[in-house]
Amino acid sequence: MPSASPDHSAVTTAARLLRTPQVWLVPAGLLTLALCLITLLFNGSVANPGADLRDAPIGLVSLDKGVSTKEAGHQNVGRQVAAGIAAQPQKPHKSVEWRPSPPSPR
Repeated sequence: MPSASPDHSAVTTAARLLRTPQVWLVPAGLLTLALCLITLLFNGSVANPGADLRDAPIGLVSLDKGVSTKEAGHQNVGRQVAAGIAAQPQKPHKSVEWRPSPPSPR
C-alpha cells in the first residue's frame, strides 16, 4: 500500500533547489528591471506638471439657486463667489480666460 506522506527525497531536493541563489537571480533581476522602468516612467510624467497643465481647461461650476429672505431679499452666494473668483487679477496677465457657459436646461 502506498504511503500518504510525500517522498522524503523529493522534499529534500526541492528545499535544496530553493536555497540555491542561482534560482533567484533571474526573477530578482527581472523584478528589479521592471521596478526601475516603472520608476523612470512615473518620474517622467510628474517631473514638470506646469508644462503639462499649461493649456488644461479649468471649470468653475456654481449650481447655487439662491435663497429668498425677508431681510435681504434674494441672495445667490454661488454667483457672487464665481464673480469674485473671475474678477481676481491674474499673474501673469491673461493666464486664465474665464468664459461663462450657457445655463443648463432643467
